[in-house]
Formats: sequence, C-alpha cells, structure tokens
Amino acid sequence: MGQEEAFSEAVFIFDGGEIAEEMHFTDFEACLTGEAKLEAYAASVVSGMYVVIGTGLAVRGVVCFSLGIDENGAADSSFSVPLQHLASVAGGGPDLGCGPIRLACRSQCPVSWHAHNLWEPEGDGDANPLAQAQSAVWTNRLGYNQQTVSSQGPSLEFDALHETDDTSFDVSFEGVEDLGEAGDAGINGEASPPPNETSTANETPPANGAGTANGTRESKDVEGDDPFARHSRNMLQRKIERTFGEEGTVSLQKLIVQHSEQTDVLMSKHRADLEQQQQTYLDQIRRCRDEIQKLKSELRHEQARSQRLQQLLRGELP
Repeated sequence: MGQEEAFSEAVFIFDGGEIAEEMHFTDFEACLTGEAKLEAYAASVVSGMYVVIGTGLAVRGVVCFSLGIDENGAADSSFSVPLQHLASVAGGGPDLGCGPIRLACRSQCPVSWHAHNLWEPEGDGDANPLAQAQSAVWTNRLGYNQQTVSSQGPSLEFDALHETDDTSFDVSFEGVEDLGEAGDAGINGEASPPPNETSTANETPPANGAGTANGTRESKDVEGDDPFARHSRNMLQRKIERTFGEEGTVSLQKLIVQHSEQTDVLMSKHRADLEQQQQTYLDQIRRCRDEIQKLKSELRHEQARSQRLQQLLRGELP
C-alpha cells in the first residue's frame, strides 16, 4: 500500500538570530525578480532559510542561504543559489521532531561552489535556527493545511521512500546514524523496494508481450525515485512552462521584445540614478559657492574694520 506526501515551500528571514519574517516561496521569488522589495533590510546581507514542508507541518529539508539587499530594498539580481536543487540532494541533518531532515549549509553543501553563499545554523536548544524554523512552521502563520500542504500551486504527491507494516515510514539521509539497513540503502541512493513491489515486477506480462520492460522501468522511476528530486524537477518544469509556454518554445521576436523591455527598464533606472546623482552634486556645489561668498563678505568686513582701527591708531581719523 503506497503512501503519498505533499510538499510545499517557505522562506524565513533571520535578523538578530531570530526569525523576523516568513513568506511563501512564490513571494520570495517575486523579491528575486524585482516585483517586490525587502525595504526593512535595505543595504544589508540577510540570512535566509529555504524550508521544505511536508505533511503534518514537518520540516523535511532546509537550505541556509545569504542574500544581499541594496539600499533601495531590492534583492541582489545576481543571486543564483539553486535552493530547490540543493534541498533535494542535501545530506542528512538533525531530527527536529519528525525524523531527520535534509540540510544544506556552509559546512555541508552538496554543490561546493555555492558554499560561500550559505551560512551555518548554530545555536543550542530553542535558539538554534533549525529549531526556530520547525517551531515557526508548527505555529503556521502562513496558513498551511496540516494534512496536505499545497498552498503553493497544485498539490504535489510523492511515494514514501520506505514503508513499514504500521503505515509509518522512515527517510534515510547521509550522516544520520542508527537507521538500519534501509537507511544504508538510502544513503547509497538506492531505495529498497517493499515486498509487494518485487512481486508486482515479477507478475506475468500482458498477452502481447509488450510493456514488460517499460512497465519495469516506469515502476522503478515512480517507486524508487527520491521525492525531493521529483519535487525539484516539477518546480523546474513549471518555471520552464511559465517562461517558454507549455510547448517549451518561444519565438525569436518574443525574445527580442523581452530583451528590449528589460534593457529599457535598466536604462531608465540608471538614467534616473544618474540624474539624481547629478542633482545631488549640483546642490553640493551651490552650497559650497554660497559658503565661499559668505566667507568673502566676512573677510571684506574684517579688512575694513582692521583698516579703520589702524587709522585710529595713527590719528588719521578724528
């Protein structure tokens, strides 16, 4: 009997070692594309946490990332950390109360060249950022459904990696001890199929002899696949469809128009910034000129006063 679990995503922003802001992942994507801003964190580098949430509001995966915010509250446009991919391939993390999670951080980054953009979740007890994240998810300010987390887009269903008779399941991660032989198989990237799956693979093929190889391959792809990897691929597919359409193609004319629009927006922004800088410099020059004129006037006054005193001393004035 297969089990299914839905996943959703959230992003937490930390400030002073505590969660200062919670948002859905789509809201965070809007910040990355410039559609929204984080003005409260202008001119700073924030510590963010991408969180994969499973059924029962259980944190299943975490990526601790850093993000630069400019003086206008806009996120760094060069941010390129693949949060969903890192979460899907990350090694084992601590047990936050619902089994060990997957964790990508500076000291444990599955893609080494992204490690410098990650940070380390350090702290004891409830002060640990990971514990704070699980507590925030349980508080559920973002309004996720506790049974089927699907507030972001359509519901995504995944098979459990391992099944037991009492309908509970375990997920194996690297670095997590005492998970038994099934956990060892999960660490090596090979999920051991339940007995019923083996018997299904050995069933008599259809009369026409077709579909045996395909059926075995499809069963392997669906039942032995990693739910986080499938989740990441589905999210990537949706992004491609949003960008290029369902057919996966886009006309050259459309690309030219999009490029021209982006160029016009950037030119307008830089032109406005340049005009603002020029106006600032002109105002400074004007103030300096006024100050110089004032000093010259005071100097002339002092010179005239000094000359009059000298004349009084020589007796030239009555």
